[in-house]
Amino acid sequence: METSRTQAQAALDWLRTELTADFPLASDEDEARLLTYFVTASARALVDSSPFILFTGDRSTGKSTAAAIGRAIAGDPARYARISGRGPDERTDSLILAAASTRGLRFVHCEDVPAHFDSPVVEDAVDAQDGDRLVRVSGSDGLVPIAGLTLTGESVGGEPSANLARHSLVVHFATPSLQPRRPVRAFRHPNIVDWVVQNRVVIVQRIATILQHGFECAQEIPGAFKPRNYTSTVLGGLSHVTIDGELVSDLAVSRDITEGPESW
Repeated sequence: METSRTQAQAALDWLRTELTADFPLASDEDEARLLTYFVTASARALVDSSPFILFTGDRSTGKSTAAAIGRAIAGDPARYARISGRGPDERTDSLILAAASTRGLRFVHCEDVPAHFDSPVVEDAVDAQDGDRLVRVSGSDGLVPIAGLTLTGESVGGEPSANLARHSLVVHFATPSLQPRRPVRAFRHPNIVDWVVQNRVVIVQRIATILQHGFECAQEIPGAFKPRNYTSTVLGGLSHVTIDGELVSDLAVSRDITEGPESW
């Protein structure tokens, strides 16, 4: 049965009301990127790679909660690995990525991302397609492929380096210089992560409605994200639904409020 644009838009509006409306986000572009992260979390098995998702803003603005919601949509908010993303720990981080992939984890999170974040390990992981990057793990006779992961990070005001920015979606939360786009209020659901866990089936169904309409319309979205099936599947699905009249896909890959990449 075909899905209409009206059904897809209703599904997006529902996700916005239940999941994103109460976060102190800096702009509609940031809400679009947060929604893109949630869709990515649900649809990761359909694509060969995922951009790095960075949540940046003041402390206690909901960055960790946003990251946990994506993991809850994927199945388990507590099931993920942590890496530092810092230069001296590159070898350790590579091993953690390989171990996470081997154990079937779907998320690896960088906490306390510094300003001008530049991690060759993270950049290599998000630039490669699933299985292209191999890491030798202690006690193993062979190389372990890194596959099926979504890398996320959180920072107090940090931004990815120019190289990493080409493979990133940055979600800006409120700061003194970036005020929230609308008055901050309490979450509609007091423990929103638990609510997502309890209502995961409904949430995934809403996301599937959006993606199905995108598949049926088969619109290719220009962009630099690798692989192409991420662009066509995730951003393609979001190219038929809007936030205040603007396509979500256009908002998600628009130039950052700060000095972001000139093209994505």
